[in-house]
Amino acid sequence: PPPPTPVAVAPAPAAPQPVPPQISDAELLDMGHLIEFSGGSRTSLIEITDLYFTQTTEQLERLDTAFKEQDAAGIARIAHSSAGASGVCGILAMESLFRRVEKLGKENNVIDAALLLPDLRHTFERVKGLLLNSRQNLPLS
Repeated sequence: PPPPTPVAVAPAPAAPQPVPPQISDAELLDMGHLIEFSGGSRTSLIEITDLYFTQTTEQLERLDTAFKEQDAAGIARIAHSSAGASGVCGILAMESLFRRVEKLGKENNVIDAALLLPDLRHTFERVKGLLLNSRQNLPLS
């Protein structure tokens, strides 16, 4: 008999991306904490936030790689580190999202953790915009 004809299987539709809840600027970050952490110095605040932007961008790229490699332990480790940095800087919304990713990574739940990446990226862009627009206008020395 002739070999069976291969059957084309349509790829499963992509899971719908969760819509990030609209959170207020005050829920995004604790500006008072960030100002206190910078010692009330505009120069320090700019240095701290620039470092946060650079490190978080790198960590999000590392998370992408860990997701592609299905590396749940790596996902948890990167998210843990990122949550800590976010918390120290008072970036509340990012800390919360990274903690959720960390928990899912520890549970070896790469799929659900990956669904939070769009929220992380969207929230990070909002935080960057808010900080870049406000840090020159804050009452700092």
